[in-house]
Amino acid sequence: MSEFATVLERPVKRARPDSGPPYVRDQQFYDDEAPAPSVDWCIVSAENVLFKVQRSLLMRDSPLFSTLFGLPQGQLPAEGQSDAYPIVLAGDTASDFRALLTYLTKPGFELIPKDIPLDEFQNLLSLGKMAHKYQMSGWERWTGTVLIELVDKHARRLSTKDFSVALDLAMLLSHASLRDAVTDNWYSMVSAARLPILDAMDIAERHAQRSFLVRLYTQQLKLVCHETQQPPSPFVAVVTFQALRGLQPIHSQRILAAHSSLSIAWSAFRRLEILPRREPGCSPDHHERTCCRKFRSVWLEAINTADSSRSLPLTSLRQRVLFVQDQLAHYKQDTMINNPGDRILSPMARTSPGIYCIYVDERDEIKRVLAALPLTNSLDPYFFAAEA
Repeated sequence: MSEFATVLERPVKRARPDSGPPYVRDQQFYDDEAPAPSVDWCIVSAENVLFKVQRSLLMRDSPLFSTLFGLPQGQLPAEGQSDAYPIVLAGDTASDFRALLTYLTKPGFELIPKDIPLDEFQNLLSLGKMAHKYQMSGWERWTGTVLIELVDKHARRLSTKDFSVALDLAMLLSHASLRDAVTDNWYSMVSAARLPILDAMDIAERHAQRSFLVRLYTQQLKLVCHETQQPPSPFVAVVTFQALRGLQPIHSQRILAAHSSLSIAWSAFRRLEILPRREPGCSPDHHERTCCRKFRSVWLEAINTADSSRSLPLTSLRQRVLFVQDQLAHYKQDTMINNPGDRILSPMARTSPGIYCIYVDERDEIKRVLAALPLTNSLDPYFFAAEA
């Protein structure tokens, strides 16, 4: 369960503990020289740690604290007027409340986001939790802004746990910009092999961050594709599954589903019969022996180059198809001659006037394949096809 789960408990419950550990005064926020408890000053307890604070300080930005301090006292001794009867903040840790007070008491010149050091990372997480719980919307926004600044600036110094709790807070606050900053920088660290990918997948799954999962899966799928040996038959592949070891079954299943779908799609494309159209002036025998043979060689060279190029992994299926299309376009340019019809002439036909074998784009099977592929590089449809 997320460490932020208790933040969602509302309203704040006040209780008078009749027994339990003795109270301890907080060294930072229980000043013996501060005014005695009064209309404005009160004693607050979090985890049996006592804080002496101004009510107005807490009520200024929080309607929930205003409600809390306005609850009727009844016949019992007034809460918050002594160490024996403090106002108890249920579910809050002493460190979280201390972080809240720290920022509530800072002067404005110490709250410039770009000047907040990374050392304040944990305090900012605590502040964000408390601001959300006590409906301090201004502090929620400010915390998100500062954390984005820190994550962008210090990504290399953050651990998996740091990214995880920052994502927890982003989801709790429904802060899209913070969520994107965390996942973008986290992915950068994972793809650079600075942080493990397994934990990132599990946490992304817990938060249902599908776009983040797709990027992580694509990264791992590239490793699977590099393990795959290109066999003589386009429908058979030997995969060692080294890249899938340690992954939860759901992650492995999605990655293998995408690998299978992409492999089948590419194999089907390799088997397409794409040939130039025979013109009336070209005999069937000449067309088959010369025009089609030349075109097939160009097609096979383009396919094999796409297969072997490390810059065109199977995860870049659309780019592979576009590469083949581009190679065929070069073939057309090489066989173009100046004539009124701007027709495409097979290389050998240059010595045979009147023979024009052209490749007609309107009948291009490659266009049909491209139209069926996702327009973006996202492999989302392949990873989650079975879950749609």
